[in-house]
Amino acid sequence: MLDRKQKIEYVNLANRLWAVYESYRPNLPSYPWDLRVYPLTLIGLLVKRSGNAVEEAIIGADVSVETRKYLLDIFNEAGDEMVEAFIDEFTEAELETIMRSDPSYRANLLGKVGGNFFTPANVNELGFRVLGVNDNDTVADFGCGPGGFLGYIVEQFPEIHATGVELSHEVACVARLRMECLAANATVEERNLFDCEKPSKYDRIFSNFPFGQRVADLSASGEYAQRLVKGDMPYGRSRNADWAFCQLIVDSLSESGRAVAILTPSALYNMVDKRVREHFVGNGFVEAAVALPKGLFVGTGIPTELVVFSRGNENVRFVDARDLGSKGRPSFLGSDDIDEILARLSNDGDASVSVGIAEIEAKDFNLQPERYLWSDIKVSNGVRLGDVSLAIVRGYNVRSDALADETEGNKGNPAYLSITDIEDGEVKHPLKRIEKDADVLANHLLQDGDIVIARMALEGGSFKVAAVDIEGDERIVPSQNFYVVTVDKKRVSPVFVAGFLNSDVGQELLSRTTAGETVRNITTDGLRDLIVPVPAMSDQQDMAERYQAKLDEISVLKLKLERARMEAASFFESEVE
Repeated sequence: MLDRKQKIEYVNLANRLWAVYESYRPNLPSYPWDLRVYPLTLIGLLVKRSGNAVEEAIIGADVSVETRKYLLDIFNEAGDEMVEAFIDEFTEAELETIMRSDPSYRANLLGKVGGNFFTPANVNELGFRVLGVNDNDTVADFGCGPGGFLGYIVEQFPEIHATGVELSHEVACVARLRMECLAANATVEERNLFDCEKPSKYDRIFSNFPFGQRVADLSASGEYAQRLVKGDMPYGRSRNADWAFCQLIVDSLSESGRAVAILTPSALYNMVDKRVREHFVGNGFVEAAVALPKGLFVGTGIPTELVVFSRGNENVRFVDARDLGSKGRPSFLGSDDIDEILARLSNDGDASVSVGIAEIEAKDFNLQPERYLWSDIKVSNGVRLGDVSLAIVRGYNVRSDALADETEGNKGNPAYLSITDIEDGEVKHPLKRIEKDADVLANHLLQDGDIVIARMALEGGSFKVAAVDIEGDERIVPSQNFYVVTVDKKRVSPVFVAGFLNSDVGQELLSRTTAGETVRNITTDGLRDLIVPVPAMSDQQDMAERYQAKLDEISVLKLKLERARMEAASFFESEVE
């Protein structure tokens, strides 16, 4: 991995490279020209090293037949002017630096190609260190992209035999030419991973396979792929293709081998694939699962998990690493962060625990690390929210073209409550009014004291909650993005319950009811099972009054703040003629 100074130098160099590239890019096909900075860079290198014209330099180069053909194709499409710009602008040393550097250091320029996200350099390093690669190992990268992980491996062990498998022709060509430029003992196979009768064996495997695929969508035609698609496995057929890739990975491991795969969280907990996880855990294939920090991948906010596979595991190590790395998008794992993850993989602690198969079975073979690392929250006088509720339902979807700002003419129409209308635990007025199809909404109106709970968390992870106070004959329809909880007012105070759910403890409990891949949503069952305190009604009412007083105080302060801002903005108007 580049150190900080080298990284700054490389990014500056890459910015210059991109400025040249961008000046010609509008005249070129879009995808996958972003990757073609690499063949153009190599062409520049070959010309500088040989002193020959472009075609002569390519034909005389010590490269494979596939790479030579690819470079000639790129030259014919790019043209003399663009290639000459690369040759004239950069020194031989600078072009060598670009060829040797991990593609993901400029991933914000490459981003997502063909539905796949390039693996960040720091994730490549993490995978390498978790795998514990030795120089006599056979190593494979399943879905190798432009060769980021392969490049890292051969930097550490120049003589190691490594194999990359990549489906995309263009991406495989880039990976191959990068390995040849590095003079690596690495092979890049351009094929579907599942096009095999029997998987080859490797000592170490890394895979950041495509996110979001389904087994039914696998396009391979080989015997192995057909077994997966038809469900000819001990567990039948998995729905999520993540487990099809993991099955191939495990079947490709040598007896003492180890593999690292990057998965999305859904595969680790969805009930559809419970039997698949039972097979993997029960047969000792899962060594560890690590929840990675958010935002590691450029171009997506999808959370990711690192899963370690090997054989003969009687326990699974669960590690929560979401607190590590730089904040922001993209986030970044530094060397200290990677050291800490390695330490957590070896030792119990607040963010790491080793769990036996029986306990995992009791949790439906859920492999999310946080499920085993949550500290118990004991709620005094705790009762299931579902047991003190008369109903828990979803809100109603009203099209945006049916809404209008409140005016004197539409005040009698039903109001519409959206997520943005909840602020600091209260409903912020005025609300938009429903001007179309208002007569069909009678069954979706909020009742006084209903609690609205946002189904999805905000960017920072919090959930909006408010107890709704209906004044007079006001009619309010809640957005479908809310759960509406109608509590039994004989047993609980709506303001008390809403206040508890807005507290730090309540927000943590809400976060534990969520499920989802890209966006975490509160589930209905999770909301019903959420434990809320139910002390004596007199105590509830006392706390609800004091909580409401704090909300009122916040409202007053906000009004004062807004007034002060207006006064400050107009403070010097007397000085203007």
